Amino acid sequence: MRFEGYMGWLVLTYAVTVTGCPVFALPGGFTSSGLPVGLQLVGPPRSEARLISMAAHIEALLDVKPGTPIDPRAEAVRK
Repeated sequence: MRFEGYMGWLVLTYAVTVTGCPVFALPGGFTSSGLPVGLQLVGPPRSEARLISMAAHIEALLDVKPGTPIDPRAEAVRK
């Protein structure tokens, strides 16, 4: 799904926030052009422990941990 600008995708995250359900955001990898992709996991009410466990499992499966965090200054240094 492609959104026009920041507010396009912000609406989706806001909609989940008002439900009161626990939410976990984690890196999902990178596109072929090197852009980061994020995942947002949403659990049922009062399922924080289960959601954190699931997020850790997904992070391990995707093997994105070695590539994060991204240093935003790295690109400026290369130029």
